[in-house]
Amino acid sequence: MHLADLAGEDVVGKNLWDCYWFSHSTESQRVLRDAITRAAGGERVHFDAEVQIGMEQLISVDFHLAPIFDEKNRILELVASGVDITDRKRSEAAIQLLMREVVHRSKNLLGVVHAIARQTARGRDPAAFVGNFSDRLMALSASHD
Repeated sequence: MHLADLAGEDVVGKNLWDCYWFSHSTESQRVLRDAITRAAGGERVHFDAEVQIGMEQLISVDFHLAPIFDEKNRILELVASGVDITDRKRSEAAIQLLMREVVHRSKNLLGVVHAIARQTARGRDPAAFVGNFSDRLMALSASHD
């Protein structure tokens, strides 16, 4: 057992959710137990999980459980497999952070545009407003370059 430096006795005869990989979180254990129940009912199950490896380090895993059937359509065993997707999850988190920042800045910019419109409209006729507002928007645009 090279993942997490476990010996055979650390996993043999134990429920998978009680083994080192899932023992860090009762929620992870619950999700795995539910997935095993579904797979034992004949369903192929796929989910992302956080598993513990090494010195209590967590990685993200694309986890699959597949039932293996005999000729009478009875389940013989469940096959578990997982692929490390930690880098993908980190990239997704970084993208989400950037997207939140873009949304925040966009809202701030719209607030500035709203304030410019209100200030420009004060005491002006509609024709003058359009010209003045356009000039102010162009100046705002130039300031972002």
